Amino acid sequence: MTRVLYGKPELKLSEGRCLSLLTIFTKLAGCWEEVADHVSFSGSNETTMLRNIERLHLYKFNMPADASLEVTMEVRKKSNDTGIQMGFYVASQEMGGHTLEYTYHPLLHTCNTNPITKFPLKKSNKRVVELGVYMKGDIETSTPMALFEIESIVIKPGAEITSDKMKAPFVIEKTHLVEQRQGSRVQKRISWTWAANPDPDAQVWPEGMPWSEVTGPFSSFAVHVDSRFEITAHCNQCWLTPEELKDLPERFETWVIGTLFGGGRVSSTISAMDKLDLMNVVEDG
Repeated sequence: MTRVLYGKPELKLSEGRCLSLLTIFTKLAGCWEEVADHVSFSGSNETTMLRNIERLHLYKFNMPADASLEVTMEVRKKSNDTGIQMGFYVASQEMGGHTLEYTYHPLLHTCNTNPITKFPLKKSNKRVVELGVYMKGDIETSTPMALFEIESIVIKPGAEITSDKMKAPFVIEKTHLVEQRQGSRVQKRISWTWAANPDPDAQVWPEGMPWSEVTGPFSSFAVHVDSRFEITAHCNQCWLTPEELKDLPERFETWVIGTLFGGGRVSSTISAMDKLDLMNVVEDG
């Protein structure tokens, strides 16, 4: 017989919230096979041979292992069996290589507590290619045994991206008007641009963070119009409908707040605009 490790998604009500959980189980099944891997343990520089370990990968990646990224998880341990070691692992690999190097991060907290577990992605010249769960130890039953519940897993910069306008890695220029052609019509829209912060003390954008071909380092923008309402944009332009324009004064202010991937918000300076300019739709030819 051999142990198997598997996950089962579940929905759970907690304090009025509906949580989506992944519960990790183990049990005996099939024929026994002993596994040996060359590994290093979290929190120790010791390299050892870890035998009889089962792994279940959750995510596949291709990210730099430069220690700028940190894994944060909410995990509830379900088993207090002292003969079983369980936790998370990270697999890394040389570019173009085939051999995986595993780093293991045991869960050390007690059963039924739900702490935040954090660990950095180990610095090396390899790429992080896999994140998963593991267990090591002897079990004697074919009845499924719940090991732990996973509520959330987040990978983001170890150092929070600042919202300090002077130190943020990027800046947003003030809003302006651009002409957008739609067939025979030319319409003026609110637009803005972003750029790297020229301040030498600004944060450096971590390698491996998400990057959009449309919005760059930003996940979205909130366009504020004269403190009356805001529009969510997923590009660097937006327009106002006739209904939205109707109640605005002849001259009003706009500004943009961009939300960066990995956290942090960047605000543009305030610009004054004329309502007549935005209402001006020209028939072309």
